Amino acid sequence: MNANQLKVLWISASIVVAMAIYPPWQYESATTVEERGYSFLFAAPAAHAPEVYRANKVDMRRLFVGIFIVSVIGLVLICSLKKSRCKTVDEHMCPACSMPYELGAKFCHSCGEQLL
Repeated sequence: MNANQLKVLWISASIVVAMAIYPPWQYESATTVEERGYSFLFAAPAAHAPEVYRANKVDMRRLFVGIFIVSVIGLVLICSLKKSRCKTVDEHMCPACSMPYELGAKFCHSCGEQLL
């Protein structure tokens, strides 16, 4: 893993941790579920009618959707920043001018040097 991939990994992990610390909340009543926005994990938002609502809880569906989106974007970025493992260009460089050449060529097309 190169340095840029590690940066993306740490940034993605930091965003996921921040999302877990500051999650979306919802209130449930007997008949409805009301989304109440975001608040710190250990400080649920206050209900405007506490006698009606029976439960404050983290909206796990929205939280997991957000974590999934951040994870997918992070994985795509990590994969796109991966260095090429293909050595064909490095192995087939003209020693005189450092231009790549095709496998099986006898002479460099750029400088005319005879290739080994």
